[in-house]
Amino acid sequence: MNRWSRWLAVAPAVAQRLIARTHRISLPRVGPADERLRRLRRALCTPAAVRAVYAALDADVRAALDELRGARRGLDAATLTARYGAVRPWRHLARDPQPRSVAERLLLLGWLLPRPSASGRAPRFALPPEVRRWLPQPLRLADDGPAPPAPLPLAQRAAIALLLVAAAAPLPLRRDGALRRCALRRLQPLLPDAPLPELARLFHFLLPLLEARGLVQRHGGHCAPALGAAAFLAAPLDDQRARLVEAWLYCAAPDAWLRRLRVADSGLDAPALRRRLVQWAQALPPDRLFAPEATYDALTATFGPLADAQTHGFRVVRRPPWRRRSGARVWQAALRGPLAWLGVVAWQDGRVYRPTADAPPDGAWRYGAPGEVTVSFGALDADALRLAQGGRWVLSRVEFLFCRILLRSRFGSAFTTSVKTFWPGL
Repeated sequence: MNRWSRWLAVAPAVAQRLIARTHRISLPRVGPADERLRRLRRALCTPAAVRAVYAALDADVRAALDELRGARRGLDAATLTARYGAVRPWRHLARDPQPRSVAERLLLLGWLLPRPSASGRAPRFALPPEVRRWLPQPLRLADDGPAPPAPLPLAQRAAIALLLVAAAAPLPLRRDGALRRCALRRLQPLLPDAPLPELARLFHFLLPLLEARGLVQRHGGHCAPALGAAAFLAAPLDDQRARLVEAWLYCAAPDAWLRRLRVADSGLDAPALRRRLVQWAQALPPDRLFAPEATYDALTATFGPLADAQTHGFRVVRRPPWRRRSGARVWQAALRGPLAWLGVVAWQDGRVYRPTADAPPDGAWRYGAPGEVTVSFGALDADALRLAQGGRWVLSRVEFLFCRILLRSRFGSAFTTSVKTFWPGL
């Protein structure tokens, strides 16, 4: 029996029941004390349980745990009250179990426990040694300097390009629902920084997300914009990106990029794994360049293994479903695949970083020779869909996120439009 279990064993029965109530552990109404302790120990005294509870705590509670981790002998009642708030007696907590301070929150979790001291002295409050050892370590990563502003994510540009090209003519689909090669060739001039094989993987990943969000529809073996396309183009760039990330988190379709890695997916909860990948990426210090190979070990030391009973919740998990090598492969593939496509992370010269500052978008429509107009992604709106029906979109200067429209009139030199006054006096 570890020391945490011994500390729980000497706690009053009312304290044990309050801790079980906080963690929603079922205890018998009438039963021996050994049974209560067995259920508490089974539910609480494991490294995975400590990491799971720690991930759900607020920032002030985490800061208190970081300070208490270094106080091996604990704190007396006066010091604990001065730092983290007062602690009510157990009988008062039983009548009102809602914590009123950080100290009471840790007490009800069963992590901060009173320890008897010498006669005549007030008891001290301390973290059990197992809790101090199993608490996630602060993330430590050596960076390679500041990162530049991130360009618009590739998935966001691909979604916009798909809507504009499909507005002019529906794109043909294969029997499995992926875009045909001729459709990819029509889209490639709009995304010249991505080779054709990567475009095929990107649109295979992106089409189910756009369809789930009501942006595209499939009919008769072709893909065309749906009713939600205009509202998507009119939304700010940050909102567009957030919608794509949310669509991926809750998408019902399986991840093709994960299946190609041939890792164990029996009982895999795909949305849970996606949320964990995003949480890991968002835990990286912002706007700093990191070697991608070093991130997995550092994140594992802080948050535990990438796959556990939560990510594989549809089966009984007695050990980590993936070995370290498999988890590292999945993490590196996610960094270069969906996380990079959706803009959760970005790459610069072989280094990965979490961007917070984007390149400032240009919000103007610039008119050149008759039949040409240059538009930034930030200036696109619902009118661009109707404009695409009378012309052809070509991309130029990808690094500055500009689109160029080359209009080919269907009605000769007298072509006009009511969408915008593109060329005054035309």
